[in-house]
Amino acid sequence: MTIINTRPKSLSENLNKASSRLNIDILNIYMSEIIDAKEDNEIWESFIKNISDYKNIIFLSQTSVTKGINLIGEYHDLSSLENNFYSVGEKTSAALKAIGVESISPKNQSAAGLYEIIDKNAKSLIFCGKHSNNYIQSKLKANADTIYCFELIYNKSEILKIDNKNADVILIFNSLTFKKIFEYCEIENLLNKKFLFASQSIFAKAQNICHDSKIQGMELYFQDEFNDGSMLTRAISLT
Repeated sequence: MTIINTRPKSLSENLNKASSRLNIDILNIYMSEIIDAKEDNEIWESFIKNISDYKNIIFLSQTSVTKGINLIGEYHDLSSLENNFYSVGEKTSAALKAIGVESISPKNQSAAGLYEIIDKNAKSLIFCGKHSNNYIQSKLKANADTIYCFELIYNKSEILKIDNKNADVILIFNSLTFKKIFEYCEIENLLNKKFLFASQSIFAKAQNICHDSKIQGMELYFQDEFNDGSMLTRAISLT
């Protein structure tokens, strides 16, 4: 049995610990890395300087916490802020708590779950990556501003390793990773692999990619409750 992790190395420590704890062997293919986004700095500065205009401060990943809090800290003392902080899931919540910020998280650890619990009539400032599916933004529309504070860059030679591996299940944590695999790898080599997505929204985007390309027969699955342990347990159930 082979389970492939496609997360960047910087975000894979907990997954690897979970695999050791559960006695599951995984193969890490670090096909992407995280870099700071360098666009819209003047707009970001305006959003952050006027952070009191936003009732909701929303973080959609652990990395958005690291990058976003650094940006906020350039202009504000975190302890003085009276905004409501929201985190998409337990890992994001833990990242905030580690720096002394308490946050509200949904039971359904996803952007859709988060949307259900935020004050939709209040203005929101969202921190996320450029690969975000923009689910919450599409719902809140003009009532939200977004700081895309990081992006993923991909290594084609690493992605192509997927072609040469006999994987039972490939773990996918964002839709852009699936899109890159779909673009670079031979489709016939992907048809005998199972893809497990970290949320239903990522799964739906993958379905759309396959549909738009008129590709049928790919085995796509998603995990409702996202955490590293549940992803690995679900992966085993698919083998």
